[in-house]
Amino acid sequence: CPFCARLEPHIVAAEAQFDGRVKVTWMDYPLVDIHPNALEAAQAGREAAAQGKFTAFRDVAMVNQDKLHRAGLLELGERAGLDVKKLDKALQSGKWKKDVEASIQIAKGLGLKGTPSVFINGHAFSPQMGFSANTFAMAISRLLRARE
Repeated sequence: CPFCARLEPHIVAAEAQFDGRVKVTWMDYPLVDIHPNALEAAQAGREAAAQGKFTAFRDVAMVNQDKLHRAGLLELGERAGLDVKKLDKALQSGKWKKDVEASIQIAKGLGLKGTPSVFINGHAFSPQMGFSANTFAMAISRLLRARE
């Protein structure tokens, strides 16, 4: 989603700043009512992860959100270095659909209404000043100090 794309650079900055000390976990929550291609794009992300190329695929997908339809996903997969035949087969068969749908149920169970939704150490993170590399750094630093 466009909002997730705006958040992405801040997550990347936090990963770099706290290299080896934080783990970012992505969960799928495709809002198909407002993003008709989101379910298939999430499945493409799952296939990219299975091929060890999730980060590369995420990077190209975030800046090419006009290409989240089937042909575009295959093009983005090729740019990210995926085996496009495997990606196409996974999308045609719905190989990852149940996994994505299970992730949707987790999000709904958490009461999430939209994306992006961020949790740090199991706690919802919604900074009053908005998401930024600085707000992530402050929150993560606090949590790391508390664990020391």
